[in-house]
Amino acid sequence: MIGSLVLPGKMEVFRAVFVLFAFLLKNCNSYNSHISHNSHISHTTPDLDHYSVEPTRETYSKDYYYDYQDYQSEGTTGSYPNNGGSMQDNFSALFDWRTHIPTSGNDTFLDDDRRFLRDIAETCPKRGFFYGMNPSHNSAVLRLNQILMEQSSPEGCLQMAGSLRDRDEVNPHAWLRAVISASIFRSDLQGLRKPPLVEVMPSMFVPGEILNDLKESASNEVSTNSQKCVRVDGSFGEDNGDENLVWYWREDVLLSSHHLYWHLSYPIRGERGAQDREVISWFATCGTLGFETWADHSIWYNPHLHDGNSGANYSARPPGVPVSDLVSDRPVSVRNRTIWLNRVLDGIAEGRLIDQYGHPVYLDNDDGINILGNTLQSNALSVNPDYYGENGVHNSGHRIIGAALDPRLELGHPPGVMGEDATAIRDIIFYPYHAWMDTIFNAQKNRLAPYELHKGAWPLVLPGIELQSIKIHSGDLPRNKLHTFWSYKRYDLARGLDFNRSANARGPLYACHQHLEHQDFEYELEIERKDESFDAKTATVRIFMGPRYDLEGRRYTLDEQRHYMFIVDAFTVPLKVGPNTIRRPSVSSALTVDFPTSLGELRQEPTNANIMPYCGCGWPQHMLIPKGTKKGLDLDVFAVITNSKEDAVKRDTSTRTQKCRAAWIFCGIADEKYPDARPMGYPFDRRLYITEQKRPGPGALLEHLVKDVPNMASVPIKVMHFDEIRGGDAVGDLIEDYHKK
Repeated sequence: MIGSLVLPGKMEVFRAVFVLFAFLLKNCNSYNSHISHNSHISHTTPDLDHYSVEPTRETYSKDYYYDYQDYQSEGTTGSYPNNGGSMQDNFSALFDWRTHIPTSGNDTFLDDDRRFLRDIAETCPKRGFFYGMNPSHNSAVLRLNQILMEQSSPEGCLQMAGSLRDRDEVNPHAWLRAVISASIFRSDLQGLRKPPLVEVMPSMFVPGEILNDLKESASNEVSTNSQKCVRVDGSFGEDNGDENLVWYWREDVLLSSHHLYWHLSYPIRGERGAQDREVISWFATCGTLGFETWADHSIWYNPHLHDGNSGANYSARPPGVPVSDLVSDRPVSVRNRTIWLNRVLDGIAEGRLIDQYGHPVYLDNDDGINILGNTLQSNALSVNPDYYGENGVHNSGHRIIGAALDPRLELGHPPGVMGEDATAIRDIIFYPYHAWMDTIFNAQKNRLAPYELHKGAWPLVLPGIELQSIKIHSGDLPRNKLHTFWSYKRYDLARGLDFNRSANARGPLYACHQHLEHQDFEYELEIERKDESFDAKTATVRIFMGPRYDLEGRRYTLDEQRHYMFIVDAFTVPLKVGPNTIRRPSVSSALTVDFPTSLGELRQEPTNANIMPYCGCGWPQHMLIPKGTKKGLDLDVFAVITNSKEDAVKRDTSTRTQKCRAAWIFCGIADEKYPDARPMGYPFDRRLYITEQKRPGPGALLEHLVKDVPNMASVPIKVMHFDEIRGGDAVGDLIEDYHKK
């Protein structure tokens, strides 16, 4: 068995600010089909046809499959909700809880056969406290989603969604996840713009004190057009101590939305892992602030969240409450989880897991990380859920931590935020827990052969290509300098607060979220294609950032630094023989998404057909770089050029068209293989070549690697933070401070 996995000690807030970012972004890679802007090279239009999907029954777990063909009614071919509106209008109308949805032919079918609705209501009651890590609640989501996927037309799908929304048997949280999931996997819905989740379910993102105040204000407000906006910032978590200094990270609305979208894209009981390689491992490599155990019960956390549907608060976790066996309809014991973990660690040490038939499943290969990720999360592709845990080491840990205050369900306390995908990253313990998970993946990666210069798997040197330099430009700032600051994003929460469609929410109810922001920038790369020996007409550019020094100001060695390198972009470019200048705006990153269009704007303004919407899942653009410090945080920016012919993944493009923009470095492509053949995080996901005669040795630095590999380059930069508000949706007198009322 592998010895005890050593976790880093608790870090100061300065390190936490950076490493929170670094761990969340490392170990993922891809290439972007968009051609970068290049003033010296003619552009070609990228072929995006292969990114569309067709809904397939195989996407979902067969364990929960129902034949819902009989629920399709004649009315499902009409335009929901029969108001003559566009598909986008009808889709957006679903998420306005104030709007009554008229009955349709579907309601007759649902009333006549209540079998599946009864099952859903029993496992996930309408006014019950929903949390996504609950297997029974997950089954309700899958069943609702399956009936939506089975509808023969997009209009029918939206009409069925409308019929289900207000049913007495359907929990609104389960309904929301089912509808969003259908919009991800149905190709005929992928082009629809999804509203901000905070406007649909504010209670998952906004402190309960603010929501109660907004409701009270709505009932007393004379004007229905007030533009006042209540500030949402870190002041609500001051009782969480020093850890609250990173509130802007843990409580960022788009980051929490991304986490939920990611889980909807990779459902626990779904089979998507087979198509997307080690994307699952990203899920468990997003931690930081390591502690000595996987669940340090000395960490206190109060989420300040109130579930508007059930009327209950998410439980706080007082200090000194240890994890205990979870008693529920799907119980989990701490002892069993330890046994599952030891079996996984033994398997890594032996280079193989055991499937349900007793056959070995080998891990010491490129696919080993996929096998390990599927088993740790225990999705439908786990090699042996009976042996390695039906809930998996990862998911069972979330459930146990979430139920720490009332593990035997005797006190009536709802779970904490760790039990729900949309809220989990708010909890301080999320990060040490996933840092601990990261050590498991590293144990498997460390068994693989190091990357070599010219031989072995994925050699580092690309003959005929020299990356001469990489520079960062940001407006009128000095070269290789970046600035961060604060900004506001305004959300109208009125449509998401009024589940009972009362007369209280008569006008907009604005909350202004303070968030981290940075000045846009551009990468400039000088690439020399030596001659025709480079046979590919295009190359893949992969760009990373990483910390240069530790807390004591000591320079990281290459082997240390590679664990903290995080990818910020990946894209393809054509290369002509001779010099090539490539310029790539930071806003074009294949990692990120911008703020979604508000629900009000979606309902009032016509859709711009010339702008491709985001698919939903994606890292927030405003959090692309670390916060930095007042004096400047020292980072290394690193780029590597690889052969795009070798990176390409074959796919069927004959019948598919792209309808939404996928931020696929983290999120992949729905119903497609991950579009990069190289291991995620390449070249930092494994140890690098080490011999006695050749660098980089144990004390080598990043520049030693760059010197040995012509198709790599790096440059040190500084990120400076300015503790001031710069712009945003609402400023000055329009902002109200809740604590000063």
